[in-house]
Amino acid sequence: MSVKPFPEPRRFVKPSASTTRALAWSAMLALVALALAAAQDVAGVVVGPDRQPLPNIRISLYGPRQNEPAVQAAAGAAAGAQPSESHGGDALSRLRAHRRRIAETPAAPADSAAVAAPTAGAIQGAPVRDRLAQGVTDARGRFSLSVGRGQPALLALHGPDGVGRIALDKPGTASLTLVYPVRTTIVLLHDNDHHFHFGARDAIAKKLQEIRQRHDHVFLLNAGDIFMRRPNRWRPRDSEDYYAERSLFMITTMNELGYDAMTPGNHELDYIGRHTLNALGAARFPLLAANIQVSTDLLPQPLPYVTLATANDITLALLGLSTVNFKKEGVAETPPAHAVRDHLKLKDTHDVFVVLSHIGIGSDRKLAGSFDEIDVIVGGHSHTLLEEAVTVNGVLIAQAGQHNRHMGKITLELENERIVSKKGVVFPLVASPERR
Repeated sequence: MSVKPFPEPRRFVKPSASTTRALAWSAMLALVALALAAAQDVAGVVVGPDRQPLPNIRISLYGPRQNEPAVQAAAGAAAGAQPSESHGGDALSRLRAHRRRIAETPAAPADSAAVAAPTAGAIQGAPVRDRLAQGVTDARGRFSLSVGRGQPALLALHGPDGVGRIALDKPGTASLTLVYPVRTTIVLLHDNDHHFHFGARDAIAKKLQEIRQRHDHVFLLNAGDIFMRRPNRWRPRDSEDYYAERSLFMITTMNELGYDAMTPGNHELDYIGRHTLNALGAARFPLLAANIQVSTDLLPQPLPYVTLATANDITLALLGLSTVNFKKEGVAETPPAHAVRDHLKLKDTHDVFVVLSHIGIGSDRKLAGSFDEIDVIVGGHSHTLLEEAVTVNGVLIAQAGQHNRHMGKITLELENERIVSKKGVVFPLVASPERR
């Protein structure tokens, strides 16, 4: 057998000086190309409502939210419940994609800035973003910002009428024309007092799609009493199995439709064994009631409030209120007015202050008469159908009847951070008999 000789190693040939210089220049050019590719220019002009250029408008450019993901409701986390399985179709899946919610927002990191506050450190509940660049419009209203890192997501315009914010869907080098002050439309859809009725959920899904095609900032709220606590109203009567199944069905349907928050009513707080906890624990939206204290393990403790945020970082403080008109161990109520007074600071740290109430139209009117700091009260409990929302002491009060027959629509118009118009109406819902 022949043995092959071990091959000689190849000799290393030292490159010439010219070759070394060429390689160095190639590497440098590649780095410059990468840097240029990463850098983005955001440019444009700022004009007033009359389309005239506005000089000396300070422009701040921010990256994506650091606290964008929505958290599961405290109720579900406390109960250890798994998210309920969705049985909705494509329409319901598309609806969920539109949800914009931030709950229990942490304070901003030291190197971040909240768009709502010019100094470092965010107000509790404010969206948190990295500031990428700053500039000022010139005499012709023009600006150009170069971004060395990060993805531009939001522009803040600082002028004599406050701060206006604009979300950037497709940032790039194309010239933008921005109108200052910035106008934002927010839509609050709401219902209340279903009492195990959800036959119109298909109509709700269709209406949500229509409204969200027309408006960018839409939230869906419920003002309580989706359950029915009276056994003589169950089918069959006195069947806890029916209560358990139907209560879970109500929550599952609300998850599918993409509700953003709910105030538990007295029919939820008057718990039935562990069935109420099991159903509420499946909610993928926060339960809010600042004046309710729970000391039993048969109910989740509601949060006092939650912060909702639009895509352009307009923040809404949503404070929950409810009522206890029964005697059950472990559930206590403090006066709603005390809870509102304890949370008036929310008005200073948010653009819009909303009360999601299950205390009845009479109590809502009294509350509005005492606290003009409230912008909107979305009500329930009294089954009042307000075809047009009423205004008391500058506070808009809305309620949408009962049994899933109507849905309310509140429209808020803002210029920068200030509400300039608010109105509310209701529209009928047509139930699907085969799905009642």
